[in-house]
Amino acid sequence: MLIISNGAYKSGSTWLFHILNHLTDGSAPPEPFRNPKWKKPSLKPGDSLNQFLASGIYEQTDILSKNHLSISDLQKCPPYLGANFKIFNITRDYRDVVVSAYFHAIREGLPYEHFWAYYWFQGRKLHKDVKEKNVAFAEILKAHPLDAVELSYEGLKKDFAKEVRMAAKILDIELSDDQISELQQATSFNSMRSKSDGESVVHGKQFFRKGVVGDFSKYYSKLMLRDFEGIENSSGGNWVNSVADALYPIRRLLLGIYFRVLTIRRRFFAKPANP
Repeated sequence: MLIISNGAYKSGSTWLFHILNHLTDGSAPPEPFRNPKWKKPSLKPGDSLNQFLASGIYEQTDILSKNHLSISDLQKCPPYLGANFKIFNITRDYRDVVVSAYFHAIREGLPYEHFWAYYWFQGRKLHKDVKEKNVAFAEILKAHPLDAVELSYEGLKKDFAKEVRMAAKILDIELSDDQISELQQATSFNSMRSKSDGESVVHGKQFFRKGVVGDFSKYYSKLMLRDFEGIENSSGGNWVNSVADALYPIRRLLLGIYFRVLTIRRRFFAKPANP
């Protein structure tokens, strides 16, 4: 059986992968189809994914893959869903996704000093991209309720047992209360941080930062929240969306100016080190 642990960027797919790994103990995808750029076992996107799904290799062995599937790759999955292929997706409050992505960008070395800069130059676009992917998965879930499951980050935090039982049901796995308690401990953020295989560290910093629900409230301004509401409003946006969208085509220019100003400030106005 092929099991894909999917989730848009910074939505909790790594957490979901750990949960599914403990439930199934699936092996990594075969080398020709495995994405060499990822630490976690992941299927290559694009044509390679098409070839793998058509090969039926997963009918003889359990394979677990973590992915951030694009909409086009998600749409390749439905014809193959069934007894030998299950797909799981995890969603998360888009505002917490953006905050998590901001800190990940800093870990990756991008010289942001202000959340507002990340939000207006990159974050709001990420919000839209993640939303589109979740809408695409919702269509798959609607058409294949026996082969697709959607968990939520907030749900796992609020009622871990309920969410995990929903995932286990589609795999025909029954879990006792004790087994769920053990699984929750094994996949807790403290447990994942303590791993010594290097997966929890990126550029010398922890990959698993906080995992707090609602952390966005410390970073989102009233204007950002207004923008968020407009993006989420299916009947149309507001004036904040209109202005931000109008400026989007020149965001690279504005971002370049922002980074240049930061560089000048650091060079000429940095405080001298204490002797």
